[in-house]
Amino acid sequence: MAMSKKTGHRGWGSFRGRRRALTAATLALASGTLVWAGVTLAAAPKPGGQYKGTIAGTQTTLEKRVSLSVSKDGKHGRVTWYCGTGRAPSSLPLTVQAGNFKVVKRVGTLTVWKFQGRFTSATRARALLDPKLTCDSRRGSVVLELVAR
Repeated sequence: MAMSKKTGHRGWGSFRGRRRALTAATLALASGTLVWAGVTLAAAPKPGGQYKGTIAGTQTTLEKRVSLSVSKDGKHGRVTWYCGTGRAPSSLPLTVQAGNFKVVKRVGTLTVWKFQGRFTSATRARALLDPKLTCDSRRGSVVLELVAR
């Protein structure tokens, strides 16, 4: 194929053009596979189970203890978290859908705190606690382990 006089490049029929198209298609397929894999990695929680974890404190952040109780049907639960020591806990009910959970505490349209994550197995969950306007306003990730109930 002849070069274009206007751009100085070969058309899409060239080797370079085909290689770019193939690379783009491969990347699109790979990213789609990763998204699909991320969605299917969530597992079902143990019905009636209680999961606990801690976000370690530092010199500038407070320790946060998190507890997640799952209902006997495995579809609902309640998250309770403590900020440091001597403070009242914060707690909200949540829904578990396909091993994923998310709850947001709002006052009007203002988000006070949020908690979201997924069960990676029947005995473990990974979550993110984001206390936007409470505690020390420092978010952190936590691994929740099943404890005997």
